[in-house]
Amino acid sequence: MEINWSAFDGILGIVLIIILIWVGLKLMTRLLIGVIAVVVIGVVFFGWHLGGFAGG
Repeated sequence: MEINWSAFDGILGIVLIIILIWVGLKLMTRLLIGVIAVVVIGVVFFGWHLGGFAGG
């Protein structure tokens, strides 16, 4: 039985690309959530100290 390696490589390449895109999107969403959280905490923290929300 002859195995068509070029077709197998093509399928494997497509699967690998799909997995990379999926992992990349998962990491991007986590990174985005992390950046947003850091920005919000930073703005609240610095705003609290600079804006004098705590009464001085």
